[in-house]
Amino acid sequence: MKRIFSALSVSILSLVLLVACSETAEPVSEQENKQANKNSDKSELTIKEVYEKMMDASEDIDSFVMDMEMEQEIIEGDNEPVPTQSTIHSKVVQEPIGLEQKVNMTIDGQTIETEQYFTEEGFYMYDPGQDMWMKYSEGHEDLMAQLQADSGLNQTQTLSELQSFIEDFTFEQNNEEFILTLDADDEKFNSLVQQELSSGAVEMNEVKDLEINGIEYEIFVDKKTYLPSQMNIIMNINMTSEGQKVTLKQEIDTTYSDYNSLDAISVPKEALENAVELEM
Repeated sequence: MKRIFSALSVSILSLVLLVACSETAEPVSEQENKQANKNSDKSELTIKEVYEKMMDASEDIDSFVMDMEMEQEIIEGDNEPVPTQSTIHSKVVQEPIGLEQKVNMTIDGQTIETEQYFTEEGFYMYDPGQDMWMKYSEGHEDLMAQLQADSGLNQTQTLSELQSFIEDFTFEQNNEEFILTLDADDEKFNSLVQQELSSGAVEMNEVKDLEINGIEYEIFVDKKTYLPSQMNIIMNINMTSEGQKVTLKQEIDTTYSDYNSLDAISVPKEALENAVELEM
């Protein structure tokens, strides 16, 4: 009986997953449903087909502009919460590799504004506290890799990490975009959370008792280009790090624009002429 029940469960599960991946996107509201019926832009593509097209399109990205707004709260043990609000404007070029970022960050009520540039010439960063430019020549490749991970710049990697959970997405559409939403509040998403934490420079070998209170992804995909136009993430987790309980609450809203419109990143003349060279 147990064997029959197991076989039946597997069959039903396979059917559910097959249906989930082959369903077309529902309009996001009854009003848009009526509009979509009149509009030839209503797509019959399945979520699997859209995701594959999105992954293929992302492989051809040479450059893009990213605007990110992040609110974060970290509570360590019995300490008071430490709130952080950040606004980051980024320009990214793949070849020749280049990054420009302008950052406005408020940590526990104190605001910092800075900008940083990464090119083949090196890594330049403005230090507002000392009112000076700094340049890192050696080892800046490792720093760039960390910046990409910390700032959500590696779009293809993020999409690849989410692809294995495609059957858990809800799938909707409006006249211009597909909308993919993932509510990941189950233990099976621990690996996904660990990837997000490790990309943010958290040493995962120091993290124990990971508990997901809630994590949500919302991806908007342009119907014409199949490129993400917006990605929103809400995360609320508990963990133990270095023997201390830590609660992390994070909300990130990211918009992408100007795909393949940039040729190169230029370092400001002021930085090139006045930067103080430092070692990593």
